[in-house]
Amino acid sequence: MDSSINFAKQVKLEIASKEYSLDEKKALLSAFIRLNGTIGLLNNPSIVLKSELGPVIKLLRQSVKDIYDLDTNLSFEKKIRFGKGIIYTLKLQDKRVYEILEDLEVLDNNLERMEIKKFLNPNLFPSFISGLFLSSGSINNPSSTKTSYFLEIAFSSFEEADIVKSQFDKLKEENTISFKYIARRDKHILYLKKSDQISVFLSFIGATSSMFDFENVRIMKDDLNVYNRLSICDMANFSRTIGAASKDIEIINKLLEVKPLDQFDKKTQAVIQSRIKYNEASFRELVSIIFKEYNIVISKSGIAYSLNIIRNEYKKLVG
Repeated sequence: MDSSINFAKQVKLEIASKEYSLDEKKALLSAFIRLNGTIGLLNNPSIVLKSELGPVIKLLRQSVKDIYDLDTNLSFEKKIRFGKGIIYTLKLQDKRVYEILEDLEVLDNNLERMEIKKFLNPNLFPSFISGLFLSSGSINNPSSTKTSYFLEIAFSSFEEADIVKSQFDKLKEENTISFKYIARRDKHILYLKKSDQISVFLSFIGATSSMFDFENVRIMKDDLNVYNRLSICDMANFSRTIGAASKDIEIINKLLEVKPLDQFDKKTQAVIQSRIKYNEASFRELVSIIFKEYNIVISKSGIAYSLNIIRNEYKKLVG
């Protein structure tokens, strides 16, 4: 993944670099205009589209040219707020704007908002969703350590958000991409938080390279999280082992003050000496140590049994 650009930008640049058929360009253009188009009507009908990414504007401009054989005016301006950058503006001004808006299922001849229908076709829906994401989609950087995975698309209309959500729910892989809905100020947000669903979504819109980058980072993060959890467990187990060993050694030393070592059987003597000498060893490690140093075969339960006898003898002594 190129760390010099944010991940959302990377995804959008990949989408904008793809090849699309004329019908797919219509679907993408329709979606972009729905969420990000400024429409001028009356005597000088126009459509104005804006983006901070040059390749996105280039794709939209070429789409208008290829579909309707119309030229557009391109301009740009520097961003004043929120850091450096350029905002590209594409303006289509033509008497055919009304016809184009109806063809793209944006406004009908009564200038009423049209319901999304033909672009819900399974062959065109991925391109339509690509247009939505290019217009108002965002995804956080998967390598970020401060945030969880998150992808969203912002709509200005609840009805359109609901139609898109319902269409995803109807796909054959019904639960593979399951968008959640939330209202935020004047926007209607569809979002995904599960990493596997985000991967499938990136593949769905054709951002395959970004999907592989996302998966690679996700796998590395998951492996790191597993390693950290195992390390914590190991440290906890080690602490418990040290604590238990310290108590055993304290009891053994007090018991040896009144009962010499040679009064214990050979196996118990080996356990006593090994426990004192190797105070950080686990029972599993003591099994190996006792065999190597005393040539005595003993199991973990045998060590526990010997130590339990020592504790009971100590309890009898202290009353």
